[in-house]
Amino acid sequence: MTHNDINELVRQDKAVRVGPDVFYISKHELLTIKKAVKYTCARPRKRDWLQIAARPLVAKKLVSLIDELGVESGCEEWGRQNRDAEREAGLLSDDTLLMGNDGEPVRAGDIDKPKAERLRVLPEMVECDCGHECGAAMVMSASMGTACPDCYDMMSD
Repeated sequence: MTHNDINELVRQDKAVRVGPDVFYISKHELLTIKKAVKYTCARPRKRDWLQIAARPLVAKKLVSLIDELGVESGCEEWGRQNRDAEREAGLLSDDTLLMGNDGEPVRAGDIDKPKAERLRVLPEMVECDCGHECGAAMVMSASMGTACPDCYDMMSD
């Protein structure tokens, strides 16, 4: 596809140019995807909506659900359909951890339940060389061994 062909598609509102990238969706679809990402992500980033916009069939499916059901219901239905497809393909089990809308980890089997009914997912706790116990994701490597965030300066001698 030539540069002139792409410019013509942009003029006809069949494509959107974002920096060096060209997405074959309309401006309405791009704005709707941005709304969906703002709704679903605790901290939305540009790459979140770029990933959806880069796949036109996925983007158009999401936009049609949001146009039909509204942002909240459309996003929930889209997520439910994607999870069902992943379960059928064997890519998702009920124990798989997903990120909930509030940024907290949720088991895939509990994601459609209200927050009060979900089983709480606790982080894996480990003991650091400093003697404290903290979440495995919080452990830092210092020159004198592993350390929790509070002891990092002391352990980095």
